[in-house]
Amino acid sequence: MEYNYDEESVKALITWAETAQLPQEVTLSEAEHITDAKVYARANINDIKAHSFDTFYK
Repeated sequence: MEYNYDEESVKALITWAETAQLPQEVTLSEAEHITDAKVYARANINDIKAHSFDTFYK
């Protein structure tokens, strides 16, 4: 599977993430337990917005 990182695709993903109904807690693995999924998602959305089109991070 090939991923698409063009601006339109990234914006669509951000829109989905901002409106998704997330559970309060999520266990990703035995070592990773997210106690507030909404805060976790917001932090990742902010990172994407800040760096998604910065050539250094590509």
